[in-house]
This record gives sequence, structure tokens and C-alpha cells, in this order.
Amino acid sequence: MHSVSSSRNGKQYLQLVYVIGPPYAEKLQPHDFGPEDLQSLSDDVDGFSFMTYDFSSPHNPGPNAPLKWIRFTLQILLGNSGARALAKKIFLGINFYGNDFVISEGTSLYFSFIYLLHVFFL
Repeated sequence: MHSVSSSRNGKQYLQLVYVIGPPYAEKLQPHDFGPEDLQSLSDDVDGFSFMTYDFSSPHNPGPNAPLKWIRFTLQILLGNSGARALAKKIFLGINFYGNDFVISEGTSLYFSFIYLLHVFFL
């Protein structure tokens, strides 16, 4: 898959990166992407983009990407097996934004702002 050449330039090869969401529990659930999935796809993709952000939500306000959580989710993804050798193919998605939640309403100020823009200007 990852050796397909570009139609615009036959000398330039396309790269395939598979995006992985973080697990939402301390133990992998059947629907979570885990070490076995990583090994299974490793020969067919050039890399894995591991989204390590959005730890908090309006219903559970807090930090967006705590370092302890990033390390923990990366350890879950790599497991204790041969998947650890694939760490070099993982791109860590690091956020450069934050959210400000209104705790009493349970909504994000960002979404409230977008709503106001829509109501008053569109």
C-alpha cells in the first residue's frame, strides 16, 4: 500500500498514515486499537498518528493532554509484546490548543462562541 507512486510525479511515493484514537478506559476494550492491531497493520502503513489529546470534556473538565495520561495510553498501545519495536512508527498527536469549560452549564466556551457567531453574523 505505501509504495504507491503519485500520479503527478512518478518518482515521489505516497505515504499512508493510520490515525489511532486513545483508549477511554484503563484496560483495552474489544473496540479499542491495541498492540495486536498495531502489529497487524505495521507492514501496510508508513506510520500511525496517535491522538493524545481531548482527555477532558464538558462533562469532565480538566487538562487537555496530561503527560501522565499520554505515557499511560502509549504504554497500553505498545503493550508488552513485540509491538514495542514499532514505537518508531508512532507519531504523537500533541495539542496546541486548550478548552475553557463553563462548569455550571456543562458546555465549552468555544462552542458557545461559535454559536454566537452563527446567530449574530450568519
